Amino acid sequence: MTPDSMVKDANGKVIPIGSLVRVPKIPDWLTHELPLEDTERLKKVEGSLLRVTEVDNFGYVWLGADDESTGWFCLKPNEVEVIEV
Repeated sequence: MTPDSMVKDANGKVIPIGSLVRVPKIPDWLTHELPLEDTERLKKVEGSLLRVTEVDNFGYVWLGADDESTGWFCLKPNEVEVIEV
C-alpha cells in the first residue's frame, strides 16, 4: 500500500497512522497456532486502545502501545475501531 492509501475500520472510518484504535476482540486466525503464553498476552488487549504504527502493503494494521514506535502485532482493518479524541 502507498502511504496515502486509505484503509477503513469496522465502522467505515479511515485509519490514520498514529491514531488510537480499540481492539474489540482478538481474532482466532491470529492466535490459533500460537503458544498459550502468546495467546494470553494478546487476549489481554481485547477492549483496549492501541496506537496504529503502520499499514503494510497487504492492508494489515500494525498496532503497538503508546511507547512503541514499531508494531507488536497486526489485524485486518475491519477488526479495529478508530477512537476519535
